[in-house]
Amino acid sequence: MMEYDSKKILTLRTLDKRSTDRKSTNMEKVGFEQAIQELTDNNIAVEEVVTDAHLGIGSIMKKKYPEIKHSHDIWHAAKNLGKRLGKIVKKKANQILIPWLKDIVNHFWFACSKADSYEEFLSIWRGVLHHITNKHEWIQSQGTGINGCLHDPLDKNEVREKPWLSTSDHARVLQDLSAVILDKRFLSKVSYYLNYRTTADIEVFHQLILMYCAKRFAYTPPVYRIRNLLAAIDHNYHSNRPLKTNKD
Repeated sequence: MMEYDSKKILTLRTLDKRSTDRKSTNMEKVGFEQAIQELTDNNIAVEEVVTDAHLGIGSIMKKKYPEIKHSHDIWHAAKNLGKRLGKIVKKKANQILIPWLKDIVNHFWFACSKADSYEEFLSIWRGVLHHITNKHEWIQSQGTGINGCLHDPLDKNEVREKPWLSTSDHARVLQDLSAVILDKRFLSKVSYYLNYRTTADIEVFHQLILMYCAKRFAYTPPVYRIRNLLAAIDHNYHSNRPLKTNKD
């Protein structure tokens, strides 16, 4: 478990497959449950937990820790959104959207960073459907007062690299795009991303663990745990060091 702001490792669990009936898929769930239980048992106030979209961990959070905010790594959501957009542009008629794909994914990041509620997110997020048709104001605001794009006014004389879409000529294209943007399953998970969190730092720590526990070697459980703890000590000791930069 890493504290999000300080990046310090608070606790670390290592498991033997035999403790999970040799099912490696259960190890992350069991390790997570043990770690968060250790924190709460030691009266450490846990306000939010950031993980990937692990179903087992999600179930634990809902059943045992409903009072703790559970966030997911926004990077994975953006990546999955990009994949779904990539599928719809395989249709020849939808290839006009290709220049817009990166901007649409970036708009998802932007909406998550700006919104404090689902309603605010939806007001900002669905605005992309208006923006790509060169309409930057609309009527519905989901009760948030946001009924227009949040960018600065556009220069009408600017030479555009991306074509605007027409609501009449590209009606089917916009329909396919709307199916992705307003997908109910996608929107039902938005609450996990509104705190704009990422697990990138813990993934960097996992790479450090490999320096102490290279996969090409076998370790007994006690030795493996000690090597993990050494990695945690190394990480915590150097976590406040400034980044090394070149002359530029």
